[in-house]
Amino acid sequence: MALGIPASYAALLGMFPEQVARELAYTGRILTAEEALALGAVREVVADPVGRGVALGIEMARHGRNVLEATKRIIIETARGGAAARAWEAELRLFRQALFAGR
Repeated sequence: MALGIPASYAALLGMFPEQVARELAYTGRILTAEEALALGAVREVVADPVGRGVALGIEMARHGRNVLEATKRIIIETARGGAAARAWEAELRLFRQALFAGR
């Protein structure tokens, strides 16, 4: 179902090569699990996602809170910058204009 809002191109750029991100942004097409796996958007497709999520949570928790917090900070800092960051900024400006125009 179309929602009448543009796709998040920044999010798509963070997950896919530029050509794929553009196609998905323009078409709004939803990928199947198999397509997402083939494109590298997901690492695996499992029959029991909740069970797999719990198992991953247990595995991550073994490292301890300090290590997980430091790792998260590193990942967030590394993700800043580049084309995806510029796209996020542009999207925020456009959404603010659309939401608050005339107020």
